[in-house]
Amino acid sequence: MLSSIRKYHEQAIIWDLATVSIDELMKLVPKIRTTASLPIFVLDEKKDPRVVTQLFKAGIDDYIIQPYDANEVLLRMKCRTRFYQDQTLNQSSDLQDSQRPPYYFGNIEVDLDHKTVKKNGTPLRLTPKEFKLLEYFLNHPQHILSREQILNGVWNDLYIDQSSRMLEMHISHLRDKIEPNPKDPTFIKTVRGFGYNFEVDLKN
Repeated sequence: MLSSIRKYHEQAIIWDLATVSIDELMKLVPKIRTTASLPIFVLDEKKDPRVVTQLFKAGIDDYIIQPYDANEVLLRMKCRTRFYQDQTLNQSSDLQDSQRPPYYFGNIEVDLDHKTVKKNGTPLRLTPKEFKLLEYFLNHPQHILSREQILNGVWNDLYIDQSSRMLEMHISHLRDKIEPNPKDPTFIKTVRGFGYNFEVDLKN
């Protein structure tokens, strides 16, 4: 799989859980994330919360349940592929442009130019969506943000079902990585009935 990605310059990967085991995916996805920058989609016959959590933590971009519309899947692929391509272009231009200073809050350091996050000096492995979510919060500190605002700001024109729990899942995973105590968040606070507030004192 890895050699095929490098040889044929794949732009996206779609796996159907009817043809590959969850254990195999859990081994492959982290390896792909260290060698390639491309969207990874998983198709499944029915939603299994345990499997969803495992796969998103491993680094997939989207988890789609049958029955699904082929055009919607293609639309999701195009949007995610464009996001990865934009990231590559931004990283290339960053080498030529003057660098912005990193952001610091708590024990976290975020370098937006190089798309890196460190905790106590140790690099964290965020998925592209987690990084974009963190970047959105960094651009709106001390503001109460509704679910709709965050979905529109982070997922852009990609159609997202407003009843989906995908946002909450990504925030939970981001908290697991940056919060001192994810069960009692210090930075990303839930504001009941309204949304979320990124309560940080940013320094750079």
